[in-house]
Amino acid sequence: MKIKQKYQLSKVVKVLEVVLYEKSKTYDDISYLNEDTAFYEYALKLVHNGLFNILAELDFEDEAFLILDEVTMTLSDVMKETQHVYRYSVIDEKGEHKHTTNRKGHVIGMLEWALDYIVGNIEVEEL
Repeated sequence: MKIKQKYQLSKVVKVLEVVLYEKSKTYDDISYLNEDTAFYEYALKLVHNGLFNILAELDFEDEAFLILDEVTMTLSDVMKETQHVYRYSVIDEKGEHKHTTNRKGHVIGMLEWALDYIVGNIEVEEL
């Protein structure tokens, strides 16, 4: 990745961190979004667009391209989903546990996954 793309990725990661961990601060700044789900849907689109713009400038052979492509495609799929109830399983040492969540919980979970996957696989600069 070139310096420009690393900087752009750092900005996207910062947006994810603020949305997920400092929501009240961001939510107050975007007062026209009066519903939690709408706030997270907006963040999902913002992050997807940021990652898509970075992808457009990356070399196909760059390892970061493969990682960001997977995240971008996954977030694109999430934006197309229309379910109201989402089912998922958590497997731990005690076995498999089935859960359900609403759209808001699903979007938050996918944004958390995107953040973890990016920072776990690509060196991201601190802003």
